[in-house]
This record gives sequence, C-alpha cells and structure tokens, in this order.
Amino acid sequence: MVPLCLVVKVLALNSGGINRFSGHLVRGGLLNFFSKVNPELAEALHASNQLRPYSVSPALPVHERRLRGDLFHVKTGDQFQFRLGFLMDDVGEKLLEHIFDFQVKLGEVEFSLVEVELRKKDYNDLVKSVNVHDRFRVFFRTPTQLSVRGVDFPYLFPDPRYIYPSLARMWNMFAPDHVKVDVDELYKWISDNVYVRNYRLRTVDVTMGKGRKVAGFTGYADFYMKNTDGYAPWVMILSEYATFSNIGVKRTGGMGVVDLKIPEKEKENAKPSFSQPGGCASAANPSTLTGGEAKAAKHT
Repeated sequence: MVPLCLVVKVLALNSGGINRFSGHLVRGGLLNFFSKVNPELAEALHASNQLRPYSVSPALPVHERRLRGDLFHVKTGDQFQFRLGFLMDDVGEKLLEHIFDFQVKLGEVEFSLVEVELRKKDYNDLVKSVNVHDRFRVFFRTPTQLSVRGVDFPYLFPDPRYIYPSLARMWNMFAPDHVKVDVDELYKWISDNVYVRNYRLRTVDVTMGKGRKVAGFTGYADFYMKNTDGYAPWVMILSEYATFSNIGVKRTGGMGVVDLKIPEKEKENAKPSFSQPGGCASAANPSTLTGGEAKAAKHT
C-alpha cells in the first residue's frame, strides 16, 4: 500500500472565471474524469458513508493572479496548479494510467495537463523511516475546520487532541494491519504530551458548492512534545501522512491542506528557526512526469 501525492499543473484552453476557492470544483473534475475511465471506481469514491481515500487542494495560478471579486479571471494559456492525494495506491495508479488524457473543467474554464510531480511513500516506510522531533511546524495552506464529537459548532483551532486521533482513524482504514495504531491510547498520550506553543492563524470563510459558506483557519502552528518516547513517533508519522490526506472537515473538497516543516539545527541559546514551506511533492524524493513518462509511473 502506497499513499501518493500528485502536484498537477494544467493549462487553460479558454478564458473565463474560476472561484477563488475551487477545491470542490477540483474534486468534481477528478470524479468526472474517473467516471469516464473507471465508472465503478468513481461511484466508490463518491460514496458518502465511508472515509474517502483521496484529498484535493484548490487550483491556484502559477504566475499572475487576476482577482475580480471572488473570482480568478483566467486567460487562455494561463497555468494553474493543484494537489491530489491518494491513500490507496491502486486509486492513484488508475489516474496515472490515463494521466495525459486528463482534462478538467473548473468553473467556466477547460484545462489540459502540462506536468505532474509525484511523491509516494509506502505505509511501512512511513513507520520505519520516522525521525522524532520534540517540535515541528504545520502550515495550514487552506481553511481548516476540525470535527469534534459532541460539539455542534465549527472548531477553529489546531488542537492536537482532535487532529491526530482523526488522522489515526484514517490511517487504520487504509494501512496494513501490522502497522495500525491504537487510537484511544494515542489520544491519552497526546492529551498529556503534545501542545501548541506558537501560532499565527486567522479564520476565513470560503464559498463551496451551491453558495455554502464554510469557516476555517489558515496560517501555521508550532507543535511541541514534552516527551519523545511513547507515541511520539506516531505524531510524526501522522503529521507526514496529513500531507497526503488533508486534515479535518471537507478534506476531499480542498480544505485542510497542510505542509509539515521540521526546525533547522538550533544554535545555542537561539529560538528554533524553521525551514521555508513547500508543496507536498517537495517533501520527499519527488518525480516530475511529462509526456509519456507518466504512463510508466505506475511501474516505478
């Protein structure tokens, strides 16, 4: 089992408008594409009664951003970029088999594929290669809202007690049995050992399908661990996993896109300095696919 992350660059074939927040449009385009190449898979991915094995980000301009109200004004030839995450390798590989037939319509604009950057990491490797740090930074790239049992209002703070058990349940759904984690014990350990020390966050509303407004927080938070034993490795594993899966509510509609950054080597008596953020494909051995190379990606 191999989670995949794709950074997809596309070219506008006509001019028109695209919602500033287009995560739900990217999801619709992905499911529409799957409905053409694999209808059964598209139906399974659209099922609402289970954790869905994919995530998306909104599409953003690669170069100039021409905003008019809540819309990007797109000209023919403009390039946009978005991320797709797959928690099961067979789903991602189905897309890679047809990747250069991939076309997507976002709002009024049709796009064709230019380039794909690929990162993949086996569930076993995520566990075996983990490096534990007592502090790290999470960048919340798109509005993030957590779901908390018994709370009937938007939860808009990156509380580790709610982030990591949710990620663990998702991990357990798709990971092999021998690398699953005890969610209840993880919750207890995190409650005693993990906290947010520094953060710079703001709340924003985004408009999704049918004019629905959804609130979320963006920015960054620094997570600290009092101990680096016990479930500390799992905190790091699940933090990296989140770059494939997204976090929280409506993660398949472009919310909860995150990047993980580890502090650079600290100087004596200095505050920790964090490296600059990057896309999910920049985190570990990315491959850039162009032309027919993508058709062979499933064999690498």
